[in-house]
Amino acid sequence: MRRIARRLLPAALLILSACSSIDCPLNNVVYLKMTLDDGSGMMSDTLNVIAHRPTLGDTTMVNSLVEAGSTWVEMSYAQDVDVLILNRHDSTGRYSIDTLLVEKSNQAHFESVDCAPAYFHEIKSVSHTHHGLDSAVLYKTTVDYDTTRTNIKLYFKALD
Repeated sequence: MRRIARRLLPAALLILSACSSIDCPLNNVVYLKMTLDDGSGMMSDTLNVIAHRPTLGDTTMVNSLVEAGSTWVEMSYAQDVDVLILNRHDSTGRYSIDTLLVEKSNQAHFESVDCAPAYFHEIKSVSHTHHGLDSAVLYKTTVDYDTTRTNIKLYFKALD
């Protein structure tokens, strides 16, 4: 038995040393982080975010977000401008609908031939309507796997 184990041990070590570790990200989708502020330091009203994608149709990205300081939205890799519709309402029925336009460039990100493709983005500009949204400030222009840093801070007006 020991003789067999001595012969198999070098073969097993050779096989294990031939294997490589591929560090592909578990989720290769990048997210735009938006910080929300309605004057209280966060968003106290209910917020829905809908992405308008002409080729895929409208997609609900955030549904009924309440009392949150930030949210993440998946970015498209096929369009140069992401159109986000921000629908905000409070408990009394007051609401506002704004459109946020995020102009960006899309760069293919290569990890390994064994990994799924990913796209990083560089935000060029941000524009918006002013119905309930006071301003949008661009903080971090690079959108990549780092979801800890805010890309855009949205400041909302009080609902009338």
